[in-house]
Amino acid sequence: MIIMKFGGTSLGDAERIFNASRIIQQKQAPKSIAVVLSAVAGVTNLCEQLLTQYSTSQANILLADIENKHLGIANDLVRLVPSIGLGELQKALRKEFDVCRDAVTQLADSPDSRHLQSTIITTGERLSVQLMLAVLNGQNVPAQHLPAAEYM
Repeated sequence: MIIMKFGGTSLGDAERIFNASRIIQQKQAPKSIAVVLSAVAGVTNLCEQLLTQYSTSQANILLADIENKHLGIANDLVRLVPSIGLGELQKALRKEFDVCRDAVTQLADSPDSRHLQSTIITTGERLSVQLMLAVLNGQNVPAQHLPAAEYM
């Protein structure tokens, strides 16, 4: 098995995500590959700010920044890989946004909750996974999400 790790700068925009997918495809056969993805560049910093700004109006701005960044990348990825189902990708991204938004809301009642904090701080990685899955599957590369939390 080959394990590949892509950091935030490597996933900074649609073109970089597409390039990372090409590297994955080059290494694919005949071995299995596990790919570990960081958040898109700058997103972890936004998520960290959510941990301290969760009860302010700034939280909505931070959440919108994260959402707009990823929806913009999704739109750009469709231009690079036209076979990506944009509606399906947007739905997957919005599901992750909703998980983060719910955790931010709940954090006001439980500010010391490690579970809520980790849910917020890992939002960027989960969003990156959705983007990469769409690119790989859109190029007929079989890929699936294996949530790290289930293997710890």
